[in-house]
Amino acid sequence: TAQAAGVSEQTIRQAEADEPVSSAEVDAIETLVSQIV
Repeated sequence: TAQAAGVSEQTIRQAEADEPVSSAEVDAIETLVSQIV
């Protein structure tokens, strides 16, 4: 599901670990979360 939304699992791991991710990746993660919830 994450990859279909354009978000790699590595990017999600980075975000969860409070490591830097690009603003485009943040937007993609937020979109993914809103679709899941």
